[in-house]
Amino acid sequence: MGHFKIDILSPSQVVAQSVEADLVVIPTVRGQITVLPEHTHVVSNLDLGILQLSCDGNESHYLLDGGVCKVLGEKITILSSSCISASEIDFERAKIELKECRQKLADLKELSTEDIDLWLRKERRSELQISMANLL
Repeated sequence: MGHFKIDILSPSQVVAQSVEADLVVIPTVRGQITVLPEHTHVVSNLDLGILQLSCDGNESHYLLDGGVCKVLGEKITILSSSCISASEIDFERAKIELKECRQKLADLKELSTEDIDLWLRKERRSELQISMANLL
């Protein structure tokens, strides 16, 4: 089976470079796409979600928060506004942040529409971080 070379970049760092994978699951704004060898070329906007890389049965996971991905031949490039690997997540902090988000969202009368959207996104991010604990 063929392998992809994946680069994952954020504005602050090169998260991963030339990582090999034979299966990639990418969170796009249109839903998750699974990329296997000989996949058609794709350029898509990324959504908040978990990027999964698999190579010969080994998996790694990254939390992405928006950006762009490009699949071209055997090369996949992920440009994300924020990216963190599962091993870097502070799960206790994520639980605290989730609780804080839910407390804020409990009283919607006190929040503007923009604030509600912001807190819902923070809540989703915290939920994803916590769910990544099960992937380690």
